[in-house]
Amino acid sequence: MIQIKGKHWNSLKKYSPILKLIVAICILALTFRILLGQEQEIQDLKNSLNNLKANNIKKLALLFVVFLMPVNWLLETKRWHFALKRVKSISFGKAFMGTICGASIGIIMPNRTGQFIGRIMFLPFGYRIKGIIASIFAGLAQLSITIIAGASALSIVSYLYFDFDFKYYLIGFNLLIILFFAFLFLKIDLFANLKAKNLKIKKFLKILKILKLYNKRDKLIITILSVLRYSVFLIQFAILIWVFSNSFNFKTILFAPLSFYFNTIIPSFTFGELGMREIINLQISNAYLNMNTTAVFAGLLLWIINVFIPSIFGVFFIFRAKLFPK
Repeated sequence: MIQIKGKHWNSLKKYSPILKLIVAICILALTFRILLGQEQEIQDLKNSLNNLKANNIKKLALLFVVFLMPVNWLLETKRWHFALKRVKSISFGKAFMGTICGASIGIIMPNRTGQFIGRIMFLPFGYRIKGIIASIFAGLAQLSITIIAGASALSIVSYLYFDFDFKYYLIGFNLLIILFFAFLFLKIDLFANLKAKNLKIKKFLKILKILKLYNKRDKLIITILSVLRYSVFLIQFAILIWVFSNSFNFKTILFAPLSFYFNTIIPSFTFGELGMREIINLQISNAYLNMNTTAVFAGLLLWIINVFIPSIFGVFFIFRAKLFPK
């Protein structure tokens, strides 16, 4: 494998501003292209929002949803910052820039896998691979909460609102999923004990030793931060469902964890995941909620608030990132 060493980095550094500019332009172009692809839905959403102008309570509710957006990303930053302390301490400001920068890069990659790239660009070069492991650890906590809450909601919905022959098997399967992800997060340090004869795999497994640094207290704090962030998502989605439908009941409350669950377990190969998100929300609505327009509007506006707006701000942080070592 070709390695770039020492003085050769200096020849690449002069292209760093150009590379950052290209990345920023690509993010902006693809992000707005995603929105243009939903032109009709955006127009319908605008019309629906215009109809709410006379309703001051719903306007305040929408403002509260927008207010929760920075709370959401501050919680995500705090979780990333805390997980990173076992690898390399950085300032909260750098952790915040890395988190929002990750949101920007993530939007142009399937399933937002680019989030890792944005975050590690604010770490010293020698700590970036370890930083990815820390990010995976923190992300697994959020994933586990999403899966556990979603599987629980699916079990409740199946039991209360559907009647099919294998529903109890489905509930049992969801219980196994819950136990699996709870075990996976709590015992993630077991991966640090894996062994291999292949030198490259052995070198990678050595990096996983980082997972042993996280004790029970660390896992508890990471879990609490993940639950808080998930709660913010649930509150936002529940409010948006109410705003667009005037309905707030047990069914609509369960819609949010179901939406997050299926949007997590079904891989998206589209940039920004917006089209796939709409399809999933429509299918869930068709299955038991019968509020198709509300499901689309709530999901679309939630994406604009929590993903689109932060990703635009994150573009500016790309110019503060370090692409190459000193």
